[in-house]
Amino acid sequence: MSTTTGKKSKVSSSSSALQAKRATLHIVKKELGLSDDIYRDILREATGCESSAEMNLSMMNQVLERFKELGWVPRAATKSGKRGRPLAGDAESKLIRALWKELHRYHLAGAVKEGVRNPSEAALCAFVKRQTRCDALQWLRDRDAVKVIEALKEWRDRARMECFNEWYKSAFPDVVFPAGQWALIRSMAYGRESIAELVDPKWLGILGDDGFSLMSLYVAHCLKRVEGK
Repeated sequence: MSTTTGKKSKVSSSSSALQAKRATLHIVKKELGLSDDIYRDILREATGCESSAEMNLSMMNQVLERFKELGWVPRAATKSGKRGRPLAGDAESKLIRALWKELHRYHLAGAVKEGVRNPSEAALCAFVKRQTRCDALQWLRDRDAVKVIEALKEWRDRARMECFNEWYKSAFPDVVFPAGQWALIRSMAYGRESIAELVDPKWLGILGDDGFSLMSLYVAHCLKRVEGK
């Protein structure tokens, strides 16, 4: 009788531990600002699973170790034991953070050299410190914020170029466009602020049917891998 009760207690305890660890993974996902696609990529990279529901405790711990590599610091591991510094919420900081995460999405889409591999706030702050000697976005002066934003935009331009070029070489290795048309296609792929702009019907007459079709395929690729849709 007592043995059966003991077994039930162990099963219940194990189930509770799994639920608690699973909840921790979702909390960290939110703290790191990860999209669903990026989150699944990290799970797959760490364990081969795409959902925490498929994992045991050991596998979830592997994911947490991967999160630490990406800049996550467990609350209990901080020296003061207090919550970390809240994220800067001003317009410039939000833009800087958005550009950083966009660079990571370009990395996932194919910009292996120019994209950002580590999307965490800690990695962003390290980049900002190299640019301005400020340890956090909260402390940036206006001119420093502008410097960081411009540096990230130039970096994003390089990532866009690599992303499109790598996708094109992989998807259409034997397709060659006339020089003038190809120059227009690359100019658009490299320079548009919004991916959605690339399939505006107004470009059909400029790019031609085949050029516009190519751009549509690239946008579909980006929406899936770059923008997480």
